Amino acid sequence: QNPPAQAKPHTWWHWMNGNISREGITADLTAMKEIGLAGAQIFNVSESIPLGPAPFMSPQWRELFVHAVKEADRLGLELCVHNCAGWSSSGGPWITPDHAMQMVVTAEAVVEGPRHFEAILKPETRHNFYRDIAVLAFPKPADDTIRIKDIRAKAGYDYRYDQHPVLDDYPGDAIVKRSAIIDLTKNLAPDGSISWDAPAGSWIVMRIGYTPTGAVNAPSPDAGRGLECDKLSREALDAHWDNAIAPLIQDLGPLAGKTLSTVLVDSYEVGGQNWTPRFRDEFTRRRGYDPLLYLPIITGQEIQVRCIYRINCCKN
Repeated sequence: QNPPAQAKPHTWWHWMNGNISREGITADLTAMKEIGLAGAQIFNVSESIPLGPAPFMSPQWRELFVHAVKEADRLGLELCVHNCAGWSSSGGPWITPDHAMQMVVTAEAVVEGPRHFEAILKPETRHNFYRDIAVLAFPKPADDTIRIKDIRAKAGYDYRYDQHPVLDDYPGDAIVKRSAIIDLTKNLAPDGSISWDAPAGSWIVMRIGYTPTGAVNAPSPDAGRGLECDKLSREALDAHWDNAIAPLIQDLGPLAGKTLSTVLVDSYEVGGQNWTPRFRDEFTRRRGYDPLLYLPIITGQEIQVRCIYRINCCKN
């Protein structure tokens, strides 16, 4: 009948689009204390509710946040705050496109050699941000209609439940040999043009880069909505923390880590990403080989490598 504080429940506490006040905060926390709660988790959401007098992260809002933590401390309650506005997931207007979630984008052209090829290939660009990864050329498969099944889900563009690897049997004329792939990155000019003397045969020239996915945090008030931070980048996460949480810690002084004890990431609904600026280096370090020449796989191309398997067998 009298559980210790660490065994008591917390409740969700939704601050609805800046419609908060000192009196309301004190009344809510007092009621939580009276019914035996140990604390609350603060979410700043909108859900089409008209804007109140304290927009998210405004000076008024930050003063009220300090008031809430002081009142919780007075009442012996514990508070948690979601790490951004909304409940999904980790973003805000301070996230610049270079620190947003990134995805691989491609543009390609078919070149019939031998001839000199010169063109500008333009992969998709979102939020006016694009960076190159590589330019590759490889022989066009005789059967160029066959692609890896469900490649968008397997490559991290789409999300799908119950996705399993499938060992497909690809005909030889649909496969690109890794040894035939040529790295043309040095042939890429600053203006995006690619110049190359293509050998005899039919070639695919592919420009590969990355751009933001465009995911934003939700359901967020306008004042707190922005791009989602890159989940694979320490720098991007630091930028998010420095703008979303560090100011609150500074405002609270010794109450940060005591009464405000927790930062929450709640519901992940912002999709996947399949690139980050350091992806190639991290992949090489962790997996032991460079992924660069395998990148056409992300478009569904099947790439063949020479594999040697050592099989250890024993009787019985």
